[in-house]
Amino acid sequence: MGRGRGRGGRGGGRGGGRGKRQWNGSEGGDGAERSVRPRTDNWQPAIVSNGLFEEYYKGQDICPPEEWDAFVASLKRPLPITFRINGQGKFADRLVARLESNFMQQFTEEPVVIDGEEIEKPHPLAWYPDKLAWQMNFSRAQLRKLPVLEELHEFIKRENETGSITRQEAVSMVPPLFLDVEPHHRVLDMCAAPGSKTFQLLEALHGGPGPATGLVVANDADARRCNLLTHQTKRMCSPNVLVTNHEAQAFPLLRNLLPESKEAEKHFLFDRILCDVPCSGDGTLRKAPDIWRRWGTANGNGLHSLQLKITLRACELLRVGGRLVYSTCTFNPIEDEAVVAEVLRRTKGAFELVDVSDHLPLLRRLPGKQRWRVKDRNTWFDTWEEGQKGIKLDPTMFPDEESDKMPLHRCMRFLPHHQDTGGFFVCVLEKVKELEGPLEPVTLDHRSTRTKEAKAEQRAQQQAAKAGAAEGPAAEGAAAEGATAEDAAVKEEGDGAAPMEAEAPAEQAAVKEEQAEVKQEEERAAVKEERAAEVKEEPAEAKEEPEAEVKAEAGEAAAADGGKSEGEGGQKVGYWKRRREAEQEALYGELPEWGPAIRGGAATRAKEGNSRYRGVDPVVPYVDEQQLAAMRAFYGLAPDCPVPHALIARSTEARPKKLHYVSPAVRDVLRVDVREQLKIIGAGVKTWERQDDKDGLVPCCYRIAQDGLPALLPHLTKQRFTPTVDELLALLEHRNVALPAAHQLHMTKPAAAAAATDVTADEAAADAAEAEAGEQQQQEEGGAAEGEQAGAQPPAATGEQQAAPAAQQQQQQQQQQQDKKPRAALGDALTLEQLKLVTMGCCVALLRPEDAASLDLGAEGEGDDSGLAAAAPFSIACWRGRASINILVSKQEAAQMIERITEARAKLAAKAGQPAAAAAAAAAEPVAA
Repeated sequence: MGRGRGRGGRGGGRGGGRGKRQWNGSEGGDGAERSVRPRTDNWQPAIVSNGLFEEYYKGQDICPPEEWDAFVASLKRPLPITFRINGQGKFADRLVARLESNFMQQFTEEPVVIDGEEIEKPHPLAWYPDKLAWQMNFSRAQLRKLPVLEELHEFIKRENETGSITRQEAVSMVPPLFLDVEPHHRVLDMCAAPGSKTFQLLEALHGGPGPATGLVVANDADARRCNLLTHQTKRMCSPNVLVTNHEAQAFPLLRNLLPESKEAEKHFLFDRILCDVPCSGDGTLRKAPDIWRRWGTANGNGLHSLQLKITLRACELLRVGGRLVYSTCTFNPIEDEAVVAEVLRRTKGAFELVDVSDHLPLLRRLPGKQRWRVKDRNTWFDTWEEGQKGIKLDPTMFPDEESDKMPLHRCMRFLPHHQDTGGFFVCVLEKVKELEGPLEPVTLDHRSTRTKEAKAEQRAQQQAAKAGAAEGPAAEGAAAEGATAEDAAVKEEGDGAAPMEAEAPAEQAAVKEEQAEVKQEEERAAVKEERAAEVKEEPAEAKEEPEAEVKAEAGEAAAADGGKSEGEGGQKVGYWKRRREAEQEALYGELPEWGPAIRGGAATRAKEGNSRYRGVDPVVPYVDEQQLAAMRAFYGLAPDCPVPHALIARSTEARPKKLHYVSPAVRDVLRVDVREQLKIIGAGVKTWERQDDKDGLVPCCYRIAQDGLPALLPHLTKQRFTPTVDELLALLEHRNVALPAAHQLHMTKPAAAAAATDVTADEAAADAAEAEAGEQQQQEEGGAAEGEQAGAQPPAATGEQQAAPAAQQQQQQQQQQQDKKPRAALGDALTLEQLKLVTMGCCVALLRPEDAASLDLGAEGEGDDSGLAAAAPFSIACWRGRASINILVSKQEAAQMIERITEARAKLAAKAGQPAAAAAAAAAEPVAA
């Protein structure tokens, strides 16, 4: 039930429903008694039917006949709300426990009825592992009438923004589960945006017992969607991710320069590839009902070749023994089984369909189809021989005797009425051996060939008709009758072609194509002559070739040239083959060392004027030894800490604003990409941010970013302290806390250090007040300057009008000063003792081990490698000033941390036998200053 019932839908307008709100449907007035003013705009109700859609899928037998009505009815209902809990291990278990204890217990066994309609209770998806995916089905109006639903909805929004959960359609969660990713795998997501499946892949990569040593490359063809993809993966805080911007069918095949695998693999290949290709999308009708209006058979037919190109490229990028998952959100066999069948044809036994029927047994599915039909605008076809007469059809769309022998029943199709989901198609392919050679490219030459043949036949008949025109009226009539029949045949076969008089431009184009082909043949012949001359000039090199090698190369050349190249011709082909390989090896060279000379992100191509790479920032390794040494000394980083050895910047500045940490696997990709083939949008996780210190009092110019804490925390031995739980809550709530006078820092600028004397506490307080007053004055002057620039001239005011705003302004200034004044909340002896060792600059506040254990919030050293910042040990990036400590996290993150501590304390108090109300009050009680 939506919101489109006028004012009566929520209480009958201004007069009704202002009393006590009840969720059982007795709220407000009737609403039906109101006179509704007719609409005067062009609004029309949404279209939720399409006769062509139903005719097409009935003809394809996509659904059992007895289920057809349920299938169509489900497509017309809104899609339920589904979300997935991110991460694994203890963090995910805690979140599931919170869902069940805080929300699910409020639902009894009795059905929930709102406005006379029974709604489905929130529940975990039975087929998803470990209760990590949940579903609920209610409208916005129903949400407002049941408090527990509204609370649950707010919880979902908050946790989604902080990265603890992800809103994702249920069937969209399926493909990554069949990919079977392990921590050491190289994974490629070819069409990754918006990034929910990429997030799942990263979770699986970090879900093993040990640290993740592989990587996930998330690619998308749309640069704007790549920015969305970067934002989505940022919540994972993983250094093992790389975001690229390429057309999937042309994703670069990098030369493998890694010493440990260079001999075994010529190219840099992947262990797992996800091809969630662009499709017509009729499986998403429940969330995108506008597809009803614009659905047509041409949508799927037009995307078939692109889907095939992307999947064939994935076949070239996959290792032997690797797994490829092909998926679409459409029911159309032309985009599903037809693509899979053609991939199996072209790879010639290198790929096999994997039987995954025993995986996720509670997930209902239908087997793939062995036979399907193809339709153009009006006509059905069963074979390519028939389909040649169709409009914009390709032979790869049709089944044949070869596809009849393929185990296409191992493909899976998910229908919406089976488990209240969207529609999806998934199949799993495994590479069992190397490809025999380069795969045959996908072309549409057959379409132009058919057109040329028809036009050539038409021209021949036209010339014959002209030649017979002089033989008499009888011959002329016969020729005219023949031409009329030929025109009709050409029109029927050529997608409504125009008469012969309108074909002149097409004939000219055909002539130009023929001339271009002749020119290409002449150029090829000239190149062959030039190569032959060069070979004669270097007879000694050719003679030095071993006889067996010459024969082998001659055989290869003969096979490539239809058996025509033998003897001396074989020597020529073998020589040129080796010469090209030597040139390529010289072009790639050896694996470069990690240093400032490496450039990524296609910076060189952008400088050369390549518009496709314009606006892409470079990827520059950060190897400033002086700054890295200062960072190690300031933060006490252990010698085995990998972070300083794998930092990158996205600019060529001497002191970049941000430094990102990349894993060794991502670093290897950047080193291998010596020709800058990859168009890199994002890499790794932000770990450091530049902190400009005008006074020069802080020896390290980089502070820790909250996103990078999970990677740095195990190696951090300095600049850390462990406040009590109350102190930590005060720090999160007020965002800055004051230090006792005895623990404030009294520092001077380095230039005046020799002449400086000890500064008393009163003098330090006076300096702080003066600095605060100066900052306030600067803000006021800035505001006045902005007003002058804008040309604002306030009108003259009377004495009373001036007095009132002056008093109000003074009150606001006092309130602002009071708000800015740090709260003195740190008083624990152990905390203050630890702060003696924390110098001015960035530092980290952590929960004490005993507090983290009692509150079950994750103590340091638990070894959680989920990649989620929310799943890391409870810690906060802070900044220690002279007299206060400030947090460096957003208000949203701080609110989430406060909620986690409050709920954990209430749960602990409840376990101790304290009444629920008292426990909640004690947990929410503000910390005294």
